[in-house]
Amino acid sequence: VDAGGGTLTVSNGDLTVLANSDSRVINVALGLALSSSGSFAGAGSIALNWLHNTVDARMANIATGTIAGALTVTATDTSEIDVGAGAISSAGNGAAIGAAVAYNYIGGNRDDNQSTEVNAVSAVIADANLTVSGGSVTLGASSSQKIVAVAVGGSNGNNFALGGSVAMNFTRARTRAEIVDDPAVATQTSVTASGGISISTTTDQEIDTGAGGVARSQSGAAIGVAVATNMIENTSVAGIDGGTNKNMSVRAQGGDISIGGYEKSHIISVALGVAVSSSGPVSGAGSATVNITDNDPPPAVAFTLANSSANESVASPDTVVVQLSAVSGQKVT
Repeated sequence: VDAGGGTLTVSNGDLTVLANSDSRVINVALGLALSSSGSFAGAGSIALNWLHNTVDARMANIATGTIAGALTVTATDTSEIDVGAGAISSAGNGAAIGAAVAYNYIGGNRDDNQSTEVNAVSAVIADANLTVSGGSVTLGASSSQKIVAVAVGGSNGNNFALGGSVAMNFTRARTRAEIVDDPAVATQTSVTASGGISISTTTDQEIDTGAGGVARSQSGAAIGVAVATNMIENTSVAGIDGGTNKNMSVRAQGGDISIGGYEKSHIISVALGVAVSSSGPVSGAGSATVNITDNDPPPAVAFTLANSSANESVASPDTVVVQLSAVSGQKVT
């Protein structure tokens, strides 16, 4: 809701501002090559997937706003990628190569690996003069990201066999719930609620991945290689930020001001390399997995309020309830 500097009136009932995104990609790529008497068989598959969403729920540029009931501003994003990449090759009289690649990215820019872009979810009250006379004010931003990826390369050759796979998965998010004021905008932020004020963020990120390389050679070398790389990044901010504006005010006349943030990141990664040579001179197998979680521990909270009134019981920082938690986990096999 952007009033463009005008007025907003809800004379009866509550006001709910909701922005919601639910995105899912399902992708399967398969390569197959069979040669019963040929000297070479090669198969490959590549699965590339990107999701990039911006979800924004806000109340902004409201010179005078009156709401008879309660006010709820909520932004929610659910993004998921499910992918499988496989390659199988077999050569009866020669060499066989099977290779599979899965590359998945939630957030970021598919054309620029160095981009700082993210999946952005925000619930904001900005530059708004609001009086909520019939209840509480609730700001909530929630982000959920999940990647499930499996990549397997397999080969069966007579004198040489190579089976390999690479799985790369990345999630990057920014989750924000704030009451803010921009000094450059004429309308200064003032929020008064007859009940309490709740500001919260929730972020849940998960990557489950498997990579396998299987090779079998009758009389020659066999090599099986599997690599998995996973990274989770998240920035969460919940709070009140008046910056340098000494006239900004946030008041909860009938309850507490509650600011909370919750983050959860979870990675399960399995990489397996297998090589079998019946009578060949060499067989080698290897696997590697790299996992990184980079979250704000705990979620960042901003509370900068230059002006408070002694007549308002929860207008000063010592009556603000802050609840923070951050959970991260990795399991590697």
